Amino acid sequence: MMQFDGDITAVTAGIICHIADNDGLMIERNSKRIGNQWPLVKSEYLSMYIDSDLMLGEVIFTNVVPNDFNLQVATMICENTNNTELDGRRASKLDYQALRKCVRKISIWQETCVDGKLPVYVPHGVGCADMMGDWRIVRTIFERRIPDMIVIRESKL
Repeated sequence: MMQFDGDITAVTAGIICHIADNDGLMIERNSKRIGNQWPLVKSEYLSMYIDSDLMLGEVIFTNVVPNDFNLQVATMICENTNNTELDGRRASKLDYQALRKCVRKISIWQETCVDGKLPVYVPHGVGCADMMGDWRIVRTIFERRIPDMIVIRESKL
């Protein structure tokens, strides 16, 4: 695992991972930034949500530039909003089992579909702040399947 300070949306080649929920919302900070930077990611996510219920453990792979496999976004559905409340409002919770399934699928995708040529980028703390996850657990899940991942820690402005 390597770690750098920077902006996850500045990556120009690789597979960028982020987390979304199973309820048609991209509420995690990095998901919002990725959806704003590449509207196709948000559009494909919403289309999948409208067409069918998004199941925990699914991954939506989006080519940021159609037919160009050099930059992809992996939207991992592992944020569960069903029946979770915090301080009287609906809240999200990271589902570790779903995260394991997603990371396994990304690992297989990286190895077989892009011949391991694209690095995998993960925002530091993904799934933790807004979804009550533990970064030590999340990082370990990724390291077991994708030990050469690159973690991007958001630069302070």
